[in-house]
Amino acid sequence: MPSEEQTSLVKLQGGLDTISDRLSLFQTPGKTVKMVNFEGGIRGGYRRISGYTKYGTLSPDGVGTLKVLGARSYFNGCVAFQGGNVYFSQTGASWLQVNKDTGDTFVDAATLAGLGALPRNTDATEHYRIVELHNGTEEEIYFVDTIGTNPIGRLVLRDNSGTTEYKYQHASETDWGVGNERFPTTIEVHSERLVVSGDPLFKNELYYSDLLQPFDFIGGGVINIADEIVWAETFRENLIIFGSGSIRAVAGLGDPSLQNIEPITTKIGCVAGGSVQEVAGGLIFLAPDGLRTIAATQRLDDFELGTLTTTIQDEILNIIDGLDTAFISSVTIRSRNQYRLFSHKPGNITIGVGGVIREGGALEWNLFNNFPIYDVHGTRDNDNMEVIYQSINDAFVYQHDSGSTFDGVNITAYFQTPEMVMGDPNFRKSLSTVEVYTDLEGPVDYSFKILYDEDLQNSPSPGLYNLDTTQPIAVYEISEYNDPLAIYDAGNARINRVSVQGSGRFISLIFQSRGDSAPFTIQSLNISYFVNGRF
Repeated sequence: MPSEEQTSLVKLQGGLDTISDRLSLFQTPGKTVKMVNFEGGIRGGYRRISGYTKYGTLSPDGVGTLKVLGARSYFNGCVAFQGGNVYFSQTGASWLQVNKDTGDTFVDAATLAGLGALPRNTDATEHYRIVELHNGTEEEIYFVDTIGTNPIGRLVLRDNSGTTEYKYQHASETDWGVGNERFPTTIEVHSERLVVSGDPLFKNELYYSDLLQPFDFIGGGVINIADEIVWAETFRENLIIFGSGSIRAVAGLGDPSLQNIEPITTKIGCVAGGSVQEVAGGLIFLAPDGLRTIAATQRLDDFELGTLTTTIQDEILNIIDGLDTAFISSVTIRSRNQYRLFSHKPGNITIGVGGVIREGGALEWNLFNNFPIYDVHGTRDNDNMEVIYQSINDAFVYQHDSGSTFDGVNITAYFQTPEMVMGDPNFRKSLSTVEVYTDLEGPVDYSFKILYDEDLQNSPSPGLYNLDTTQPIAVYEISEYNDPLAIYDAGNARINRVSVQGSGRFISLIFQSRGDSAPFTIQSLNISYFVNGRF
C-alpha cells in the first residue's frame, strides 16, 4: 500500500563544499558539491553569474594588435594601459592618448594631441596597480606596473568651464633625491601620502611621500623590514605591510612622535599581493595555505587572523601551486557582497573563485570557468556607481559583471547538490514533483537532472527536465507598462512545478544553464515523494 505523499523543502545556501564527508553533507542539503559559474545570491540561493561586455567598439590605441594591460574607472570614463601608453575615454567610442609631456600644467585636448609622448617600458606579462588620491581640488590617479623599470605615473583630469583639461607626469630622480630613484611595483594611498614598494633591487623597503605631496619622497621616509614586501594596504587607521613571511601594522605613518610598527604575525605571509581586498570589515589575502582574513578586534591596535577557504581547500591550493607562472588579481562587487579572485596564466588560462559574504563574515564559495581575466579593477564613479573594468588578453577593454554572455559567448553554468536522504536512508523514495523557486532577471532557459543512488552501479537516472521562461515578464522602471517586452519587479519570483520520475534511497540534483539566458537565482526546492519499501 503506497504511503502518503511527503515533501522536503531545501533552502539553497552554504555554497561549494568539496571537502566535507558524505555524512556531514547529508545534514546540509542546500550546499553544493560542484558549482561553476553560479554564485551565492544576495538574498540567498544560487545565481547564474553575469558576463562581461565590450566597452565601446574600439581598441584604445585604434590598431587592435597589442593587449590591454589594465583599465580603471576615472573621471566618469575609463583609463586604459596598452603598449606602453595610457589612454582615456568617456564612452568607449573614441580614445585619447594622455601620456603626453604636459609638465606640471593642465592643457586641453587639442594641445595635448600636439605634445610628445612619455612612453613606458612594457612587456607581454605586465600588469598595472592603480590608486586614486584627492588633492583637495581634483581626483588624481597614480599608477605603477609589475616590470620594475618604470617610474610612478600620475594623471589628473579636470573640468574647466566645460572643457576637459589634462595633466600627465612621471616621478623623477628629483622627487627621490640624486641617486635614490626607485621603480616600485606596488602602490597605495595612506593618510594623504603615497606609499610604494616592490622595487626589484630593494624588495624589503617601503617608501612614503611627504604629506599632501605625493611625488615628494625626499620629504617622506622609508620603512625597512626583514622580509620581502609583497603589498601594503590601508586598514582602519593603520597601514598593513604584507611580507612574504610576515605581516606588520604601521600606526602613525610619517609622524616621528607616533609612528610605530608592530608585528601581526611572523609565521605567515602573503603569496600574492593582488589578492588583498577589504571585505566585510576585514582584509582578505592569499596565504600559503589558502585565503585568510585580518580582522580588527575590540582591543586597541589588535588584530586576529582567520581562515576562509576550508570548504574549497583543494581548489585554492591548486591556485597557489601555480603561482610561479600566474598573476593574481581580485575585486569586490559591493552591490552583491562578493569577493572574486582570478589566477591568470600565459595562454589565457584563468582559474577563478568567488565568495559571497554572509552574516557573521562567513563566505559561500563558487568557481568560475572559461572566464578569461587578465586583470580587473573596481571602483566607484563620480555618481557613486560601482564600475568594474577588466582586460582579457586582447586589445579591448571590457565591463566586468555585465550582460548575459561572455561578450557574445554563451555561459555554461551548473551546480550539483549533495546527496539528499529525505528521512530513513534504508527506504526507497519515489519522486513525484520538484518545485523550483526562482528569482528571474529576464527570460531564462535552464534544466535539471536527478541522480538516484549515485553511489550504486547501474542506478537508472531519467533525462533532463527543461524549464523555459522565455515568455516576456515585466520589470518595473525599465520601460513603459504597455511595452510587450518590458520586465517588472513584481514578476521576478516564479515557482516552476515539474512532474518527475524515478526512485532511490538518495537523490542529488544537477542544475545547468548553457545558453544566453539572463542571470537568474534558484533559491529553494520543494521535493514531493512517496516512501516505498525497505531497500
